[in-house]
Amino acid sequence: MAAINESEVFYQARAHALKYIGFRSCSSGKVRKYLIDKGYDIELSKAVVDELIERNFIDDYKACKQILISRCGKKQESKHYSYNRLIAAGVEEEVADDYISHLDSDYVTCERLFEALLSSNEFTSKTVNITPEDYRLLLIKYALKRGYTMEVAARASEDFGC
Repeated sequence: MAAINESEVFYQARAHALKYIGFRSCSSGKVRKYLIDKGYDIELSKAVVDELIERNFIDDYKACKQILISRCGKKQESKHYSYNRLIAAGVEEEVADDYISHLDSDYVTCERLFEALLSSNEFTSKTVNITPEDYRLLLIKYALKRGYTMEVAARASEDFGC
């Protein structure tokens, strides 16, 4: 491994990775894929990413936060959907598991989704002339599209007052 870390191609790959990262948070998997797509072999790409993690240029926890920061309000998603989003973005499974385990429960985030929907003009304009039961079903349907289970969505809508 020491021979790889001291080779000319290692330094070139590291320079490419640093240029790719720039000032944003990137996941280790995303940087590794970028290097492989650039033509570097898997072992070298892994060595470069490992060094950049060690030097704090890559932090999968920061990447998790950056990836999920926009998934609030009307875009709120279940833990399962959030986990899949992190994995798709190249976050290591262990980090994604740990990060997701510290998020609020699906029940809590589903209630936040309902709060955001109820304060949205776009949503309330669709619900002007419907019955309370149809209103509740509309909220549940929206939650299901965001990855919540029927049980969580139904309980959150009942407790929410719908």
